[in-house]
Amino acid sequence: MITTNDSLEVFKTFDKNNDGFISRSELRTVMKSVYGEKVTREELDDMIRVADLDKDGKINYEAVVFITFYLGQYLL
Repeated sequence: MITTNDSLEVFKTFDKNNDGFISRSELRTVMKSVYGEKVTREELDDMIRVADLDKDGKINYEAVVFITFYLGQYLL
């Protein structure tokens, strides 16, 4: 079962500058380190579009909770 603590740990992994948001640059960096491949701009745009719940161009903690906790229940 995924917990909110799990979501927070995921968020902290991506939010390198601890500003409370995951930027396109931070997302690119973590995706490269996790998957070992460069992610295209189109792939980054798609990821942000899906996860950017308030449409400000960044991913906030609430979006990560939603994705990992709520959607994770249906995907696992």
